Amino acid sequence: MSFLFNIDIDECKENTYDCPKFSRCKNRNGSYDCLCKDGYRKESDGTCSEICFPECEENSYCLRGNCLCRRGFHLGPDLTCQLDLLRSSGVSFHSRVLFLITTLLWSLVLLWLVVFF
Repeated sequence: MSFLFNIDIDECKENTYDCPKFSRCKNRNGSYDCLCKDGYRKESDGTCSEICFPECEENSYCLRGNCLCRRGFHLGPDLTCQLDLLRSSGVSFHSRVLFLITTLLWSLVLLWLVVFF
């Protein structure tokens, strides 16, 4: 006569589980599950990503429940992340300031010419 004993090893307590970041281990008979923590959802690759509501648009990411624009993008007037041409082109801060000042000065010169001639 043979007796089979099902002894469940709790991988969660034994710390022998392999769950992704932002998830927790839940023991089940013969195995375990990785459940995403509150505020996160399971992606198709098994990782847990933060939930933003409303969902973040293209060129943005979720951080602490808020959507932020990725590097090289800025928040536009329509509240979407738009390509920041000056920042993404590798132009230094000083060059950008010089460009803006020069543009402003030429605009003033053109305005002066239109008004007085």
